[in-house]
Amino acid sequence: MGSVEQTMKNFLYSLFIGLFGIAGLTSIAFLLMYAVQSKQQAHLYSNLAAVREQDTQQEILSQSSVQPTSRNLYLENADMVGWIQIEGTNIDYPVMQTVDEPNFYLKRGFDKQYSDYGVPYVQENCDIALSDNCVIYGHHMNNGTMFADLCKYENIG
Repeated sequence: MGSVEQTMKNFLYSLFIGLFGIAGLTSIAFLLMYAVQSKQQAHLYSNLAAVREQDTQQEILSQSSVQPTSRNLYLENADMVGWIQIEGTNIDYPVMQTVDEPNFYLKRGFDKQYSDYGVPYVQENCDIALSDNCVIYGHHMNNGTMFADLCKYENIG
């Protein structure tokens, strides 16, 4: 009887070690995926900001008020209705709007592909041309991206 109990204990011990090992590897895989996606999103938004800066410089050089500062980005994605940038923060993103699909950019990137980060967007019924106030929706990411920097303003007074 003792050997059966010992075999059972060894089996349960091995099972628990295996399950904890699988859980640990799965956690590491998710953390690595999150880190890779974070790096990809940072690179994407850095590139978008560079294109916008290039458009701005071209507008200044041409002295034309007709050409919008984000013309090339608008040509890439016509859902873009503006840009939000706050000096002294990491906030430097396009702002999107989809009239027919509310919250479309909640979990989609500028390229319209799935992304946990999403893109800042305004509500579908907000008239950008007429509204004095528009609510811009976006994520507060724990890695310091998106609207996480707004927390810096909690204690200013």
